[in-house]
Amino acid sequence: MRRLCAALALAGVCTSAAAAPAVAAVAAAWTSAAAALGTVAFAGITYGALVKGALLLGYAAHQRQKAKREARRLRDAYNASLTDRNVTVAEAAPAVRHIYGRATVGGAVVALFTRGDRDQYKDVVIIWAGHECDAIEDVLLAGESLQLDANGYAQADKWVQRETVNRSTSRVVSPTGTILVTAEATSIKAVSRSEGAGEGETTILLPAAAYTYADGLITITDPVEVARWAGKTAWVNYSHGLVSSQVRVRHFLGAAGQQADAQLIADTAGLSGAWSASDRLDGLCGSIFTLDLNNTELQSGLPQFTARLRGKKVLDPRSGTVGWSDNSALCVYDFLRAAEYGKGVLPEQVEGVIAAANASDELITVEIDGTSVAVPRYTCNGSWDSTEDPDNVLEDLCGSMAGFAVPGGVWRVEAGVFGSPVLVLDDDLAAGSIAMVPAPSRADAWNGVKGQYIDPAQYNQAVDFEPHQVDQYVEDDGGEVWGTLNLPFTDSGWRARTLAAISLEQSRARTLEWTGTAACLRAQAGNWVVVNNRLLGLDGSTFRVSRRTFDPVKQQVKLVLREGRPSDYASVSNVVQPNPGVPSDVTYRVTPPSGLVLTSPAAGQIRIQVDPSPDVRVTDGGQLLIQIRTTDSDTWISAVPAAGSGTGQTITGLPRGLYIVQVDWQANTGQQSGQWLAEVVEVTQGAYAGSGDVEQAINEAIVGKADAHNPVFSGVVGLPEYELAELPDAIEPEHKAILVINSAAGPALCISDGAEWISQITGTAVA
Repeated sequence: MRRLCAALALAGVCTSAAAAPAVAAVAAAWTSAAAALGTVAFAGITYGALVKGALLLGYAAHQRQKAKREARRLRDAYNASLTDRNVTVAEAAPAVRHIYGRATVGGAVVALFTRGDRDQYKDVVIIWAGHECDAIEDVLLAGESLQLDANGYAQADKWVQRETVNRSTSRVVSPTGTILVTAEATSIKAVSRSEGAGEGETTILLPAAAYTYADGLITITDPVEVARWAGKTAWVNYSHGLVSSQVRVRHFLGAAGQQADAQLIADTAGLSGAWSASDRLDGLCGSIFTLDLNNTELQSGLPQFTARLRGKKVLDPRSGTVGWSDNSALCVYDFLRAAEYGKGVLPEQVEGVIAAANASDELITVEIDGTSVAVPRYTCNGSWDSTEDPDNVLEDLCGSMAGFAVPGGVWRVEAGVFGSPVLVLDDDLAAGSIAMVPAPSRADAWNGVKGQYIDPAQYNQAVDFEPHQVDQYVEDDGGEVWGTLNLPFTDSGWRARTLAAISLEQSRARTLEWTGTAACLRAQAGNWVVVNNRLLGLDGSTFRVSRRTFDPVKQQVKLVLREGRPSDYASVSNVVQPNPGVPSDVTYRVTPPSGLVLTSPAAGQIRIQVDPSPDVRVTDGGQLLIQIRTTDSDTWISAVPAAGSGTGQTITGLPRGLYIVQVDWQANTGQQSGQWLAEVVEVTQGAYAGSGDVEQAINEAIVGKADAHNPVFSGVVGLPEYELAELPDAIEPEHKAILVINSAAGPALCISDGAEWISQITGTAVA
């Protein structure tokens, strides 16, 4: 028995970030300088300062770009660690996990007990989250669902032991000829009764054709037999399936005042460091696994534990209620107010949450798998841990709604939607210089976006969304410029592409600094405004306020604006990516092949047959690797693999000879068992020219010799001509024979010198 003293540490590892500076989703300025316009006096605005302002803005943007590049480098390292969120670890002071919306996560092992008269049971206590969660929806071992029943027992075939047992019971037959047995009986073996006594006692069997059985009730259907058996005592022999689960899971969600697990207290009584009533794990969400080590899958160390949860309950200021939600704005609001892991902002210091929450909940129609469905515009589903920078987390949370949260006198939360302008900025509201960077730098102005989102169908792994690119922008820029967008709180491909489209437009937007009168205080961060300025060519142009400052001495307001249009926020349907397969799992081992049988069913053929693979990662997109060689050669030739869902393959076009064939299963992750299984088979009749051995294949099957000067080979009888690629010059033309491994789908061809296969080349059929 050993126990890791980490449970208490979980409650104190959180990083306080109340005083950390906010950087989340603040609109950036770009570095192109405006052309010199001279000095023009117009409507109270001094345009002679325009060039100077633009240059100053360009210099400030250059400094911001340097900071952004460093921030990007740190973010890349941060995003590269996203897959670590699905790994269960055993550490003395594990990081605290936090979950918004739904997420599949690994956990922290905080206690481990081994017990039983043969140490056959292991109890593992795992913490999933450092806060109360709404529900634990599913639990997985080594990437496969346990399929728990109502009592927490695993029902998946891999984790249960099934056997059939025979039992008997005595029952009185009812006057109508029915016999109540038990619902556990799966089949009736025999129904009998005794007559007489002593040496005259006889056993009478009820004919199987005279009764039916269903759901624990035997019904005698023959009226004659009903009369004979009614009221008599019958012996019923029956069988039933006994299912013994080898994994049990008990959950605790982290509610305030939750009690220590009574079963674990009882099971560990007398052990060193036994679980006690004080081990309540108050405020922590986790599970207790009881593993039966008689299952061979559990004997080589702890498997990888993961769980799919509905995470933290959050406050909805629209109703004043606390409950689970994946609304992006509500999750941002919770993070801003959280002192232990967020920004520690008071509720009255946050504005715009209700409008942003309503925008996130707005139903929009999108195409998913060819069907139009109504879904919320933005959702937030993901996790992070206490070692991550709170500013990065806040930026990611805001990224799930294409929005931002910026501080001023108060924090302002905005979702990525176009809103009604609150103000028209024209010459009457100008009070100083105006500076605008009309075109972002090439490094920041993208014409395409690539990135990743979290796919629940792939065990919450980060997968690529379909890249989004605008052809016109590529033409305008004279080439492709790709930006990268990683979305750790977005769990659907179509939504990821929508966010990518928005970020693309934002990267190309013009930025304007406007110095105005106190009347401009009406425009807050996140608000939309209309800008009219003849000299800058702005007529009804819409901009969003990304920052606002006020100089009380000059009574002037400075607004930093980013241009935007309603079309920037249209949804983009996702192009479904091919299934990338199940992610690699260090605890997963591919089951080696078994039952290899080789036959030669026809001239020049070897039929390969194996037992079906028991691994879902093999049968779902994996394959059976096949290699072949002659017994007098050391060179293996790879044949076309068979589908992992199948059990065999046929190799054709072989000369007569004795062959060794070896096979191995390969999962859809690329992993192999590494235990090749080999057998020997003789091909008694070759595919070519009668006897079919290599020498005769050279002499009889080759019509036109192929060499470097004549790359067309037409030597295999009955097959089309082939154009050979990379034909070796070293082999004399008269010593070339061709082995066709797969002539149906772009054949793989091998050259022989008459004794062994020299090299493998490729070829295509000549039309």
